[in-house]
Amino acid sequence: MRFRFHRLRLTLVARRTLYFPPGQIANRIRGGFGKTLKRLACPASCLQAEGCARRGSCLYARAFEPVRLEAGPSGLGDLPRPFVFRTRHLDGRRVERGEELFFDAHLFDPGAEFLTELLPAFAYLAQEGFGPGFGSAELRRAELLELDGRRRGLVLEGGKLLPVPAALALGLAAGGGVERVRVRLVTPTEIKGEGFTAERPDFGPLLARIRDRVSNLAWLYGGERWQLEHRALGLAAKQVVTLRSELREVGGERRSMRSGQRHSLGGLAGEVEYGGDLGPFVSWLEAGGWTGVGRQTVWGKGELEVLVLE
Repeated sequence: MRFRFHRLRLTLVARRTLYFPPGQIANRIRGGFGKTLKRLACPASCLQAEGCARRGSCLYARAFEPVRLEAGPSGLGDLPRPFVFRTRHLDGRRVERGEELFFDAHLFDPGAEFLTELLPAFAYLAQEGFGPGFGSAELRRAELLELDGRRRGLVLEGGKLLPVPAALALGLAAGGGVERVRVRLVTPTEIKGEGFTAERPDFGPLLARIRDRVSNLAWLYGGERWQLEHRALGLAAKQVVTLRSELREVGGERRSMRSGQRHSLGGLAGEVEYGGDLGPFVSWLEAGGWTGVGRQTVWGKGELEVLVLE
């Protein structure tokens, strides 16, 4: 089994001084990205994607308001969007006019066409600005990165589109010899179900939510239907024990510009170490590092890092 995705880095130049308040930029980019996609892809008469006759071929609907058009994974109310943004390095940062900045987008539709269709939206979003008070910038280049951060290939430079390399392929095979890992929740994380709280951060619920998210994204956007032994994985995950936990509850909220409703941006953050036979799970944890885990990952929540300990 291989999980395929693109790791896209967008480099911009500030047109004037920009400031990024902590904990807000990923959600601001998400909101601006959705508005920009709708403006570029949809006719003015289209008020919402639900019920649209052409939503099966609409870029906005596919990327921002996906619905199940065919048989797919059960148990999903709202389908996961095929992207997350990584912007944490911009939290609290001030960028002067003419200075470069960047953010990453992980795209879970591995097709080259999907990526190239999104690039004009990113360019337009930068030009229009990331939201009230965030100012505007110019998209200088877009490049794909390897898993280790090395450049994989330019896909946009000087306004010119370039060939898109094949998507990254992260293997999910079980390994051996791993008995201890550290999982760091670097942005607030909410995991549904019992057994994952600051007082009781059990490994089973964490692994189950990562497994479900990664396999659903692979099925919905990559056409990969894996035959997983859910019961066997679940029983093995229950044997993993918590060795150390320094998780804490953090707060935060966002206000929807469209509905006016307020939504929590809070969750658990910090570190937890697990011990046991972790060989079957390390690749899943690493995949979760790219996709995020839990609720509202598209808002910037659920970002995690994994470290294998000696």
